[in-house]
Amino acid sequence: MLALLTTALAFNLPTTQLGRREALVAAGAAVLAPLPAFADGAASETTTMKAKAKYGARLYKLSKASAAEILADKNAITLYASAVGRAGGPRIAKEAGIVDAGKAAIAAAKKGDTAAAQASIKTVRRSTGSICAPFRLPAPTHLPRL
Repeated sequence: MLALLTTALAFNLPTTQLGRREALVAAGAAVLAPLPAFADGAASETTTMKAKAKYGARLYKLSKASAAEILADKNAITLYASAVGRAGGPRIAKEAGIVDAGKAAIAAAKKGDTAAAQASIKTVRRSTGSICAPFRLPAPTHLPRL
């Protein structure tokens, strides 16, 4: 804000004085200037819950899948590991090895090692908290009259 006021004053000739109107315009421009965004929505608890809701069920299914199926759904592993790992901060994510375990699962699936890929996915699941099987409603036993 001070920079805008200084800039406004810099273009005035030294012989002219800064009047009330010019000072008010310069102050108004400084107040209404766009400010940088300081919010970081990428590292919050809500983002973690959203990632678990979106990719958790897919990750649960991949823990029992073949290497080809794991490789076909590698984006779910990458997105889940990066979103959940980011929420705790870089130090926590590095200590837990969430992103590294996700990369190891994809690398093992590329080699065709199903057991190692499944073990890495289970490591991701274990280090990020509870992920359970997708919830399914039971089939209705009767149809209501309409």
